[in-house]
Amino acid sequence: MARKKAARFVDAARRFSRRVRKSRSPREPGGIVITFRRTPDGRLRGFLVEGHAGWAPAGYDIVCAAISVLAYTAAGALEDLGGVSGALQEETDGRMVVETPDPDGLPHDRRAVVSTILETFELGCRQVELVYGERVRLRSLSIEPKEVEPR
Repeated sequence: MARKKAARFVDAARRFSRRVRKSRSPREPGGIVITFRRTPDGRLRGFLVEGHAGWAPAGYDIVCAAISVLAYTAAGALEDLGGVSGALQEETDGRMVVETPDPDGLPHDRRAVVSTILETFELGCRQVELVYGERVRLRSLSIEPKEVEPR
């Protein structure tokens, strides 16, 4: 049942995207690149969001808005629900860095919450990429634990 709802959402979003693209000026160059930072064993440790979608003019860009909402929600949830203070490491125009401590250093219950939040962020980004793949690129980067210790 959930897959049918998700498929309907994706189809509706694609139809909307086609209509809006026909009614607006040409795209700006660029795009959003989201880098998922992973431990060597594949666990998510954080993410880096860079760029602007250029799908529509500033203030009307639903692709930028979607990724921004996902990223800020994840950062807030890591602090409020996961107990990770300082998860939002950097925030500038067109760039956001979110990092978490080594999962092995977290209590088991917090480790599960932090992992769920990061995986949910990744899932949301993949869903946006399904519809707006020409404006959103996802990649993974394997990192060593010492590279992402919070400041």
